[in-house]
Amino acid sequence: MCVHENMCVKRYPSQYISMLSSGENSSGLITSILIWIQQLGTSSLRYSVGVYFILLSPIFISTLIGVSLLYRYLKQGYFADQMDWISISTAYNDSGFKGYENDSTIAKLSQNESSRIGTPSNPFAIAQAMRPTESGTEDTLALSLTLMDDTSRETKLEILSNTAFQSDAQQSNQKMSQSLCLVMLGILSGIQNGMLASIGSYALLPYGNKVYVTSYTTSNLVSPLMAFATAYFPGFFVKKVFIITAFAGMCITSAYILLQAWLSPTPWLMANGTGGIIVTIVYVSCIICITLCKTSIILLVKNYYNLEKERLVSQIDIVKSKHNELLMQSFQRKIESHLQLCEVELHKSMERIGIIIQVGSFFGAILFFLLVVVLDCFKEN
Repeated sequence: MCVHENMCVKRYPSQYISMLSSGENSSGLITSILIWIQQLGTSSLRYSVGVYFILLSPIFISTLIGVSLLYRYLKQGYFADQMDWISISTAYNDSGFKGYENDSTIAKLSQNESSRIGTPSNPFAIAQAMRPTESGTEDTLALSLTLMDDTSRETKLEILSNTAFQSDAQQSNQKMSQSLCLVMLGILSGIQNGMLASIGSYALLPYGNKVYVTSYTTSNLVSPLMAFATAYFPGFFVKKVFIITAFAGMCITSAYILLQAWLSPTPWLMANGTGGIIVTIVYVSCIICITLCKTSIILLVKNYYNLEKERLVSQIDIVKSKHNELLMQSFQRKIESHLQLCEVELHKSMERIGIIIQVGSFFGAILFFLLVVVLDCFKEN
C-alpha cells in the first residue's frame, strides 16, 4: 500500500486516483458474484440474474470512464489536474485558493516598484506588493517562506508540512493539520479492514441471510461510485467540513454496528423486519462514509501541494513577463527552490499516508481478532 501511494497517488491526476480507488473497492463485487454462483444449485434464488447485472454495473461504468479519460488525454496531449472533470470549474475556485495573476496586483507592484523594492535584494517588499487584493486573505505559504533567507531546508520542510492541509478557504482560513489527517486515516482503515471485516456477520446474520447478503452487496455497489464522486465533484467533497461530517457519520454508524454485534445473537428488533432494514441502511451508510472520508483526505493532501506548485509556477511566469528579470532574479530563485521543497513534501506526505493506512489496518485487525477469537466477546447463533 505504501508503494501504491507513492507511485500512483503522487503522480497522477485526481480522476485517476479516484479510478484506482474505485477499482480497489469494486473488487468486493467478486464476493457478490461468488454468493450468486453458490446459490445457483439451490431451490430458490435470493436474487435474479437481472439484479446481478445491475450489481456488476460499476465495473462497466469504471471501464467507460477510464476509456473516456484515456481518449481525452490522447486527443489533447495533456490532462489538466486543476479542472473538475464534470463541472469544468477550476479547483482554485472550488477549494478557495486564489492566484496572483490579478492585473491590479501587478500594476500595484509596478507603480510602487521604486519606493517599495528599492534594490533587487529586498524580497520582503516584493512579497508585500504581491499580496492579494481581497480583504482578509492571508499570504501564501510560498511568499511567506521567501522571507526566510536564513531558514534551513529542514525548517522549511517542517513549516510546509505543518501548514499543508488548507481546506475550504472561502468559508474559513483554518487548516487541517497533518497529524489530524493521519489519525483519521488510521481510524478509518482500522474500522474498515479490522472491525467491519471481523464482526460484520455478527451484526447482520441474526436478521437473516437476505439482510447479510443485501448489506454486503449494496455496500460493494455504492463504494466505488462514492470513490468516483470525490474526484468528480471536489468542490463539494474535498473540504474540511465535509470530511469531518463524514468521519462523524462513520463513528455513529460503526458504533451502532459494534453494539448490534455485541448483542448478537439477539440484537434489537430482531423479531420484525424493521431491525433488518435499519441495520442494512446503517451498514451501507458506514461504508459510504468511510470511502468518502478516506478518498477525500488523500485528495485534500494531494491537491494542496499540486495547487501550491501551480501558484508557484504562475508566479514565476508573472515575474518573467511583467518585471525586469535582473530585478526579480533573487525572488525567482526562491520560488523555484520552494517548488522543489513542495515536491519533496508531497512525496513524504504520500509515504506517511501509505504507512498509516497499513498500520491502522494492522492494529484494527489484531484488536478485533483478539476480541472475537481470544476473548470471545461476540456470540454466534
